[in-house]
Order: sequence, then C-alpha cells, then structure tokens
Amino acid sequence: MKLNLEFIDDEYKDNISIADSTIIEKYFSDSKIEYSDDDLQYYLLFSKNRLNIIKWYEFTKSPKILDLSPNFGELDEYLSSIGSKLDIISESKKRAEVIGKRCSKCDNVEIFVGALDKVELKEKYDYIIIIGEVDKDSLKAKLKYAKALLNKNGKILLSFDNKLGMKYWTGLKEQQPDRYYSIVGSTRGVALHDIKKYLDRYELKYKLYFPLPDYRITNVIFSEDRLPDFDSLISRYSEYYFSDDHANFIQSLAMAQLVNDNPNNFCSMANSFFLEIGKNTIKNDTVYVNFELIRRDKYHIMTIMKDKYVYKSCNFPESKNHVEQIKRNIDIINKNKINTLDSYNDEGIVSKISKEQTLDKVMTALYKNDEVDEMYELFDRFIEDVVKKQEEIVQPENTVFKKYDIDIEDNNDFHYVKDGLIDLLTQNTFFIDKKFFVYDQEWMEQNVPIEFIIYRNIIYNITFCINGLCDELYRKYGIDKYIEVFKQLEDKIQASIRENIFIRFHARSVQTAQPLNDEYARQKVQISELEHNLSEMNEKYKVVSERADTFENNLRIIEASLSWKITKPLRYISWKLRLLKRKFNGRK
Repeated sequence: MKLNLEFIDDEYKDNISIADSTIIEKYFSDSKIEYSDDDLQYYLLFSKNRLNIIKWYEFTKSPKILDLSPNFGELDEYLSSIGSKLDIISESKKRAEVIGKRCSKCDNVEIFVGALDKVELKEKYDYIIIIGEVDKDSLKAKLKYAKALLNKNGKILLSFDNKLGMKYWTGLKEQQPDRYYSIVGSTRGVALHDIKKYLDRYELKYKLYFPLPDYRITNVIFSEDRLPDFDSLISRYSEYYFSDDHANFIQSLAMAQLVNDNPNNFCSMANSFFLEIGKNTIKNDTVYVNFELIRRDKYHIMTIMKDKYVYKSCNFPESKNHVEQIKRNIDIINKNKINTLDSYNDEGIVSKISKEQTLDKVMTALYKNDEVDEMYELFDRFIEDVVKKQEEIVQPENTVFKKYDIDIEDNNDFHYVKDGLIDLLTQNTFFIDKKFFVYDQEWMEQNVPIEFIIYRNIIYNITFCINGLCDELYRKYGIDKYIEVFKQLEDKIQASIRENIFIRFHARSVQTAQPLNDEYARQKVQISELEHNLSEMNEKYKVVSERADTFENNLRIIEASLSWKITKPLRYISWKLRLLKRKFNGRK
C-alpha cells in the first residue's frame, strides 16, 4: 500500500466532520476497539455484508480499478483482491490513513490525497467506483472526472441514497447526527432524475438496479426487469434503524401497499439505486440478486437470477458446507422421483427459470376468483404428489424433536420421513403443465414428521394466513392438536439458522423504534414551556412599558408646566457657571 501526498498544496485543508473524527477515534485508533452487539455503526463499517452491494457483480479478470468514494475503506480490501491495481482518491488525509490501515497488506493499492480537481492521474481504468456519494454537485463532478479516465469498454459502478426514498418518509435521520431529513422543500440529497440528467449530458449509458434496504447493507437487489411484488417486499425488505431513530411506520408494509397498487411506485421511492454505467450500451443479464442477512455465516449463500437460470453459491467461505448439503438435497429429490428444476456443478447450484407462476400464486388466483374448492383440491394434490412422496421410516429413535430437545407425547401418530425436505412448500414449487416442479430446497432434517412439513406449508402460505384459513386446514389434516409442538420446533430450527446481530437491528426497526410522533410530543412540551416563558416575559415587558409610558407622560407635563418655563433662564445661568468652573479647573 502506498500513500501518495503529492497533490496536497498550500491551500489544502482536511475538512473532516466532527462525526467522522469521532468514528476514526473510536474505531480506528491504536487502542482496542470496544463495541457491543447493538453497535450498528460498527456493523456498517466492518460487516462482511457491507460488500453485498458489489460482490454479486461480475468483474472482468484482473481489472484496473479506481475508487472515488472510499469513505473509510469498507469496500477497498475486497476491490484490491479482485483487481490487478486499485487506486483510491480521498479528499481527507485522515480518512486516507484509515483506508491505509485497512489495506496495509495490499501491495496493489495506492491512495491519492487531495481535492478531486487537483489529483491528476495518468491511468485509464476498467472500473470506477462511486458508491455512497450524498452531495449532488460532488456526484456530478465525479461522474465527469470518471468518464475522462474510463477505458473504452470500462464501467462506472454508482450507488447512492435516493433523497425521496421510503426510509426518509418515515422520519429517519440523515447521515449527519441529530438532523432529521426533510423531504418537502429539501435541496439536499440526490434523486434519480438528477443522475439521469447528468448521464444524458455526458452521453453515458446505464442499467438500473434497486438494492434493499439500501446500498450499505444489502439483502436483495431488484432490477427494472424484475420489480418486487407484495410478497417479496414483506419477506425481503430487511430495514434497520439506529437506536435513536424515530419512525412513523414500517417501511416494508408501506412499500408493499404502494407496489400492490402500482409496481412502478417502487422505482421512485426505493431507498437506494445502483447503476452500471458505460460509454456503450450495457449488456448485463442479471435481473435479481438475493442475500440472506438474517442467517449465520455458515448458511450465507448468494442467489443470482439471470435471463434463463438462477445460480446459488457461497457468499462466505463458511457457507461451503451448506452448498454441499443443498447438492445432497437435490440427490434426495431425484431419488424420490420428485420433479425439480435444480441441478448442480462445481461452481454451485443451477436452476432453470420457469415463466409459469409458483404454486402459491396459482392458489391465490383461485381464491380471489372464488374457486376455493379448486384451491383446496390443488393443495391436496401437492401434499400427495410431493410431500408424501418422501421415503418414510417407522419409529425412528433419533427424531428431529430429540435433536432440538422438544418433549412430545408418546401416543402421537406422526408419519416420519428419513430425509425430510422441510422446504417442500408451495412457494418453492412451480406448476407447469399441471405438474409440480420443486426448486430451492436448502433445508433437510432427518426423521421429521410429514405433518410438520404440512404445517409449514400452511403457515408460510400468505393466502391461508391473511384469509384466516389456517385453523380449518389444521383440522382437515389432523394436526390441530400438535400446533404448539410444531411452533416450538419451527422456532428452534429458525434460531439455529438466524444471525442474531442483524436481527436485533431489524427487530428494532419494526418493533421497538420510537415513533416520530413521540419525538414531536416531546418537542411540543418543550415548545409549550418556551411559549409559557415567553408569555411571562411579555407580561413583564407590558408592566415595564406601562411604567415607561407613565414616566414619559409625566415628563411632558413638567415640560409644559409654568414653573418649568419660569425657571428656564435660571437653568441657563447655572449651566454657564458650570462651564466657567470646568475652565477654571483646567478641564474642557
């Protein structure tokens, strides 16, 4: 790593904010970093999930990369690992020193310190990164600067917060501390139309993506070719708040309602945008990307959907065993002669994309058309032709209940399957030519009851849940007396999968975030107290003003009185005598 200071001149001033200085002192000083699991700022700076915004992107082999918005170097060690050369421009020497610490073992990194218009680079780059810019004028300047340094087939990767994003409508703060974002009348921030205007001016082409919940910690990325629907927003919009944030409503629910009305509403109110930009037409067939923020590292996989296939691979090295388990699950599916769209190779899992609807959406359509009997019949067929097609085992000793330490009655009538694919669900099944084709089978539990898999099919089917059909289906399939046991089992399975740190940030956003109207109420009390004090001061001012008016009136009466006029010559003589006395004493 090389720190280049040749572009710092006599006019240079490191205008780093107090907030950034505090971050550097807390997290990047030589003293040991102290943080808690509730430290969201630490998570944003150091979490491996910070890389999700670019980790899905397919870079060319050994590219030359320039980072124009490095912040504290969150992405730069990764960029160094995939590039033959990484140059970084930091307008702050203090930030550059932090980036240098994070890239201390990277021999291909050079950090240039100085104002953008002062740093003169001779290289041409394959990729130029502008991720996290918040100022419109600065972003405009960086785009112009980037175009001049871009190779003929090079790309600019740009990501920024949408100033009209849903999170700001809830009342969240800006990145600056103690300042709430005001959408109405605000000239701060960047909107999509600003960027489109600049790109047209610079004759640049682009493809647009939408990272959720934002570019900092990305759980899912949609594109204009695949916009989210109601269900995906409810399940994938993993919003997060700081502990002192305030929110009037839950972002995911509000966005889901807007999208339910018109899918294009999402495009204008997404929290962040990601753009792939180039001098030529962008040819990128990636339409959707999914991560799993709420999972432990060992279950963390990345899903990339393209035009014809979906690819699953390890997001972290720790998740390699999980990918191997998914491959074994595909073998189990084939062994049980269940139709599937999944296969695998050395790189990971490959699934064919079907243009048909998933089974849960087919069932939803039937319900909306008042074809309830047909919906139930289709669900029965799925249970018989898919779920019950798994290999059964009689009276196993080490059941899934024993594994998760759950007590059950000995007189149960469960039907156990040896290798229980517990994700054989309607939303993981396509209905093609009146046949069921399953996909995305990540989870397997040995010696699990078929009844438990039926239970999961019921509770994870949105149509069943929002229309109050669950209890009826529990009774129909004879599992109503086991619901509490199944709830315990489901909770313990999920607890073994979930990564608790991010869940706390997410749970705070949807459960414990203090509503902004509470903050307004507190401020209203303060305003009321100030108004009361002002009223008291006005009363005092009124009394003083009345006294002054009385004094002024009395003075006018005196001036107008006969005695005041008679004594006027005497006052003149007295004034002359005082002047003579001052002159005699040597004073002027």
